[in-house]
Amino acid sequence: MACMGQCVQSTLRWLYSRPSPRFRHCCSRVPPPSRSPDAIDQYDLSWFNDDIGDFPDDHLEFLSVINNGANALCSKARNKDTGEIVAVRTRANCDWEEFGGDGSDWMPYVQREIRALEAASDIKGVVKLKRAYHMDKNSHLEFELLPGGSLMERLRTGEYLDEFGRSAVYEWEARQWMRPVVETYAQLLAKGLYQGDQHLDNIVFDADGCPKLVDFELVQFFTPATNGLSLRDPSQRLVGSGLDPHGVEFYMSPEAASPHTFFDPHKATVYSLGQMLRMLLEFGHDPATRDVMRPYVRTPFWRMNLSADVMELIDSMTADDPAMRPSIVQVLAHPFWFGQGGVTSPVTSPEVQPHVNQRSQPAATAVGSVRNPTWPTAPAAPPMTAFPPVPSPVLPPNMTLRQPYTHNHTYGHWVSGPPPSAHHPHHLQYPTAVTVWG
Repeated sequence: MACMGQCVQSTLRWLYSRPSPRFRHCCSRVPPPSRSPDAIDQYDLSWFNDDIGDFPDDHLEFLSVINNGANALCSKARNKDTGEIVAVRTRANCDWEEFGGDGSDWMPYVQREIRALEAASDIKGVVKLKRAYHMDKNSHLEFELLPGGSLMERLRTGEYLDEFGRSAVYEWEARQWMRPVVETYAQLLAKGLYQGDQHLDNIVFDADGCPKLVDFELVQFFTPATNGLSLRDPSQRLVGSGLDPHGVEFYMSPEAASPHTFFDPHKATVYSLGQMLRMLLEFGHDPATRDVMRPYVRTPFWRMNLSADVMELIDSMTADDPAMRPSIVQVLAHPFWFGQGGVTSPVTSPEVQPHVNQRSQPAATAVGSVRNPTWPTAPAAPPMTAFPPVPSPVLPPNMTLRQPYTHNHTYGHWVSGPPPSAHHPHHLQYPTAVTVWG
C-alpha cells in the first residue's frame, strides 16, 4: 500500500508539474504556457517542495556549486532528459519568512526576468534560458553553461595585470572584448529591454570565447522609440530607479543611482559601458576602481599611455549630464573601434609599455570632449550587426511603465517598474558582483 501511495503521489506530481494548462491546479503561481514561439517550458514543482534547499531532482542531477553569491546561487547540473551539462541559477520567488520576510509573492519578478530572456532569445550575445522549475520558495532557471568565466575574472588574472596589480590590458584587447558587448546592448535597447545591472561580472565568455550577458534580475521594460508609435505619455520610454536603487554603484549613472527618478535607459546604458571601458584600462591605476561599491567621482585619467580616442570616448560616455553623452549608435561609430592608435602590443612597439608607474596628466582632449563632444549628427557607421530590422514591441500596448501589478492567479499583468524593496535577500542595497556562469 505504501508503494502504491508513492506511485500515485509521483504520478500526480508529474501531471501537475507539466507545462500545460490541462492539469494545472487553480492556485498555481506559474502562468500557463505562452503562445510565443520563444517561450520556454516552466514546471510547477511546488507540491512537496516547500523547503528553501529543495532542488529539481526529478529533472536535473546536481553536480557542483559554481558560485554562491549575494543575489543568487549558481550550480552546475546535468539535464536528465537530454544529458546536457547546464548552469542552474536559483533565486527566491517569495519574501522568505525564515529571514524575517512577510511571505509575499515575488513570482511576478521572476516572470519578468523570464519574459525578458525569452524576448532576447534571438540575440547572440545574451545567455540562453532553457527551462524554469518553480518550487514553493525558490525558482531554478536552467541556462546554457558558460565555462569561460567573467570579464572581470579575466581582467584580474596575472596575464592582464602588471607587477603592481594594475591593468595591463592593451586597447586592441579592450576593443575586441567590448565591441560585441556594446552591440548586444544596442539590440536589447532596440527591443525595449533595460538590463539594469550592467557591470563586468555580468559579461561571461562561452566555450568559444564569445562574451554573453547574464543576470537579468533587475530588467525593466520600456517602449522603444524605434517602433514608430507616437506615445501620449513620453515617460513610457523611461525606466525608474525606485525607492532604493540597486546595482554596482561604480557602473551606475548618476540618474540611475538617484531614488525616485525616471531616466532614459539608453543614456544610462551608455554611461555603464563607458565605466566598463574605464575599468578595463584603468583598473588599479585609478584608486576608485578598487572599490566598485562607491559612486564614481570623475577624475583625470591616471594611465599615461592611453590614446586620445579612447579617453575622449570614455569621458563623453560618462558625462554627468545625460544630454552630453552620445547615443549608443554614435558610440559604435566612434573611431576608437576602428583605429590602430593607443597602447599597442610590445611586439609592434617595444618602447611602449602597457603600464606606467606614475600618475598621468589630464589630456586636453579628454577634458574638452565633455563640454564639446565631437559627435557627428548622422554618423556614417560601417555595417552594424547590432541593428536588425526594427522589431515589434516587446510589450502589449496596455503594459506601460507606470502600470501597477494586478495580483491574480494567471498573472495577466507583469510589473515593469523598480525591483522589490531592499529587504529582499536577493536584492541587497549594495550587492556584490554576483554570478559566475561556468
